[in-house]
Amino acid sequence: MRALARVVAIMLGVALAGCSSNGCGVYRYELAGEPTEAQLVAALKAESPQARAIAARGLGAMGPSARAAAPALREALHDTDEGVRREAAAALKLIEGEPTGKP
Repeated sequence: MRALARVVAIMLGVALAGCSSNGCGVYRYELAGEPTEAQLVAALKAESPQARAIAARGLGAMGPSARAAAPALREALHDTDEGVRREAAAALKLIEGEPTGKP
């Protein structure tokens, strides 16, 4: 699990590297280690669709321990990007252990 969390942190850092200096507030955490649930939930609002999808995937990897992120993931089911919607649906299934239906 720690290795996966580190991969998610690196991918998220790369996806958000284009943020401005006042930033989206997430990419700086890549160097600090594993992203927290709160950091990944914040990344669901990032400008980059790739970053939003990676954040959803990271939350899904946390499994049921990320249950508090479910409302943000349900909101992501309505994202403008299909990849984000797909990752949010998959994350909800991993977190809640039940089908979420098509996004």
